[in-house]
Amino acid sequence: MRRRGAALLGGLLFLLGLPVTGPAAPALAAGCGTLAVGSFGDLAAAQLAQGELTPGTTACRTIDAAAGAHVVRLVESTTISQIAWALTGPGGYTCESTTVPVECDLPSAGTYTLNLSSPDHFDAPSAYTAALIRLNSADGCAPAVGTSWATPDVTFQPATGVEILCQPITTTPGERVVVASTGDRHWFADAAADPVCGRPQYFVPEDGCVLPGAGPYRILSEAAGTAPITVRIGGLTAPVGCPVVEPARFGTVPGPVAGGIRCRALHVPAAGRYLVGAVGTDYAKQSHDLYAPDGTRICIAAEICDLRAGTHTLVARAAWNRWDEQFRTVFVPVTAAGCEPVSDQGLTTGAHRAAFSGPGQTHCLALPSPAGAVVSLIRPPRTDGPEPSARLIDATGAVVDCGTAACTLSGPAPYRLLLAPVRGAVDGDHTAAYGLAAQRIDRDTGCPVLPAGTDGATVTTTADRIAACYTVTGTGALTTLAFTRTAGTAGAALNVLDAAGAVVCGQPFTAGQVYAERVVRCRLAAAEDYTVMLRVAAVGSTYRMTRTDDTPAYHLGSVSPAALPNDRAATVVLTGTGFGSSDRIQLTRAGASPIQAQVLTVGTGGASVTVRADVTGVAPGAWDVVATSGLRPVTVTLAGGVTVRAARLGVVRAPSVSGTARVGATVRVAQGTWSPAPGSYGYQWAAGGVAIKGATGAAYVIPAALRGKRLTVTVTARRAHRADTPVSSAGVTVGYGAAPRATARPKITGTARVGKSVKASVGVWSPGATSYRYEWRVNGKLVATSASAKLKKAWAGRKLTVTVVAQRTGHYYGRATSGTVKIKK
Repeated sequence: MRRRGAALLGGLLFLLGLPVTGPAAPALAAGCGTLAVGSFGDLAAAQLAQGELTPGTTACRTIDAAAGAHVVRLVESTTISQIAWALTGPGGYTCESTTVPVECDLPSAGTYTLNLSSPDHFDAPSAYTAALIRLNSADGCAPAVGTSWATPDVTFQPATGVEILCQPITTTPGERVVVASTGDRHWFADAAADPVCGRPQYFVPEDGCVLPGAGPYRILSEAAGTAPITVRIGGLTAPVGCPVVEPARFGTVPGPVAGGIRCRALHVPAAGRYLVGAVGTDYAKQSHDLYAPDGTRICIAAEICDLRAGTHTLVARAAWNRWDEQFRTVFVPVTAAGCEPVSDQGLTTGAHRAAFSGPGQTHCLALPSPAGAVVSLIRPPRTDGPEPSARLIDATGAVVDCGTAACTLSGPAPYRLLLAPVRGAVDGDHTAAYGLAAQRIDRDTGCPVLPAGTDGATVTTTADRIAACYTVTGTGALTTLAFTRTAGTAGAALNVLDAAGAVVCGQPFTAGQVYAERVVRCRLAAAEDYTVMLRVAAVGSTYRMTRTDDTPAYHLGSVSPAALPNDRAATVVLTGTGFGSSDRIQLTRAGASPIQAQVLTVGTGGASVTVRADVTGVAPGAWDVVATSGLRPVTVTLAGGVTVRAARLGVVRAPSVSGTARVGATVRVAQGTWSPAPGSYGYQWAAGGVAIKGATGAAYVIPAALRGKRLTVTVTARRAHRADTPVSSAGVTVGYGAAPRATARPKITGTARVGKSVKASVGVWSPGATSYRYEWRVNGKLVATSASAKLKKAWAGRKLTVTVVAQRTGHYYGRATSGTVKIKK
C-alpha cells in the first residue's frame, strides 16, 4: 500500500508541475514538509522536524539553506539508534549519517532535502526530533565571556536534545584555554565554524587548546538529551581568578577556599621537588592536572613533581559535574621543615604514635638508616579506622620502591617517610590515632638468633613491643618455624624475609589472617641469614617460638593450571614435596625444544613451587613437566602434566568496512591490526546479520537488494599454532546509490508541428536505468508525462522540451532535459 500511494502522489506532482526530489522511497506518500535552518540555542517549532518512523518507512523535509558548515542533529525515542539520515542538494551533493565527519559543508545556497529512513530489520517505531543547525553564524550565541576561573559557569537548558550551545570567548592570541562541559560533543571553533584543536569530541583534552590568533572564538557544546548543559572555561596562560597557594611545611593542615573555583595558583619561589595534590573535605584524593607557567600540562599521574620557579596552576578534576565541591591543596617541598626524627629500631624503642588533624595534612618521619639498609614498616593493629598511606622518599624526593614486607633504601640518604590519612568508611576514622614502627631487618640489625631445638624463645607483647624479630641461618634443608600462644587471646602471623627484605616464607601481616599457633616450613639457602618476623593482632599475649630442620622426599604430584594458552608466559604452581629455589623445572615434548621455566617462589615447607614458563607460540598439545632438585641428584617427571591450547589472536584494532556503503558501490575490508600478525585472512560479508552467499572476498559490490540493511564483514585471522580468530566489523547502513547520469542528453524525435506527435529519445545513461519517466513542457509548463506527446494548435510558436527521469532500483533519480524545439504551425 505504501508503494502504490507513493506512485499515485508522484504522478499528481508531475501533472501539477511540482518538482520531485530524493530517492524512490515508499514513505514519501505524504510529501516532504518544510524545515527552517536552525540557529544556536533555543529552537523554534519551524526549525524542528518531529515525527515517528515505523521500520521500513521514510520521511523528508525540504530546507532553504545558505552555503557553509551545518550539522544535522537527530535524537530518537529508542535506546538504540535506528534512523539514518541523508542530506541531498544541488549538483548531487550528499551528506549522510554514515560518513565521517558528520558535519555537512554545503557547497552553495539552495534548496536541500533531509531524508530520514528506518530500516525494516527493526521491530518497533521510533519517535524522532531533527534539526539542521548552521554553524558558520552567530545567531543564537550567548554573550561573550572571558577565561577567568572566577567567571560564573555558563548554563543552558535544552528543550528537545538537538540544541547546540554557542558560547563566544574573549581571549588573547596564543592563549591556552581548557573547557569542560556536561553536554555531549563539544569543541573550539572560529567564526567560520572551522574546528580549532581537533574535530568535535566528547572530551576536550586536559592539555587545553592553544588559540592561534585574535579570534573571535567560540565553544560549541551539543545537548545530551534535555539535561542542562553547564560549561566551565579557564585560561592556562597567565590564568586569572585562581586562589594563590604558598608552599607549606609538613604537619600543617591546608586551609579551605570558599566557592566552587576548581583551580589554584601554586607560587613556586625556587625550583625543586614538591608534593602536590588535591584532597576533598571527606579526605578522599581528587584527580588533578598540573600546568607549568606556559600552560603545558606536567607531572601527569604523579604526586611528587619537579617544578621550576614561577606560578603553576593546579586544576582539580575529580568530577566536572560536581561544580561546587570543596577541596584542600597539598603543596609542600619535599625538603620542608616539620619532619620528625624516628628510630629504625622500633621493636626496641617502641612505635611512633600520632593522629591527623584535617584533610590534606602530611606527616613526615625522618629515618636514620643508611643507603642499602632494609627497613620493615610495622604497624600496630587498629580497630578504629584504616591505616594511613605511607610513601618513602630519598634525599632528592625520589620515591623508594617498597614491597609488602620491607624496603631496601636506594638513592641518597637521608630518607623520609610521608604519611597521609586515608578516607574511612565511618566519619572520624581518618583522624583516629595511628602507630608505626620502623625496624631494620638487614644483617646489621640486633635481632637475636632463634636457636634450633625445642627450647626456642618466648615473646610477650606490650603497647610498645608490637612485634618480634629473630635471625636464622639457612642450612639448605627444610626449616620448620612454629609459634604457639601460651597466654592471652591475640592471634599472630609469622613470615621469613631474606636480606633484601623479600618474603620467602609465610605471608605479609593482615589483621584478618592471624592464628593462635602456626607452622611455617621454608627451604633456606645454606649459610644465608634470614629474618623471622612475628607480628600480633593485639597486645598482652605471650608466644613460644621454635625452630627445627627437616628433609622431605622429592615428589611432583600435580600442576595448576593444567591448561595453558600459547599467547603468553604462564605462571604455574607445582605441588608435591621437597621443592627448593634452586630446582630446575622444564616442559618437554617429543620433537620440540624444551621450555625452561623460571622459579618464582617456593611454598611453605617446599610443598609447592611457583614457576613462570613462556609458552608463547609453541605447538598445542600435551607437554611433560620435568623437575630436577637443586639440592640432590633427583629428577621426577609428570607425563602430560600440562596441555598447551591454541589461543586466539589478539585484536589491537577491529576490522572495519572501508568505502561509502551505498547501492552499486564497492566496499573493501580494512583488516584491522592483530597481535601477533596473522599469516592469512578469510572474509565473510553479511547483511542484517545473515551471511551473503559467495561474498568471501576482500571487496564487495553492493547490490540493490541490500539498500537499507546493515552491512558487516567478518575477518578470520589465521596463524600457525594459533586458533582461528573471527572478528566482525561494526555495521554500516547501505544507502541509496548514486543517481544515473546522462552521458548523452535526451532528444525530441519527430516533426515539431501542430497536430503531430513527437517522441522522447531517452539518451544514454550511466549506470543504466531500469525505467524512465517523462515530463513534456511547453514554455516551461508541464503538459504531458508519456513517452510521446501530441502537439496542440494552441502551442504553435512556443518552445518545447522533454525531461527524462531515469530510475534505477536502489538509486536516487537522475534527470536530464533535451534541447529546446520551437513548435511550428
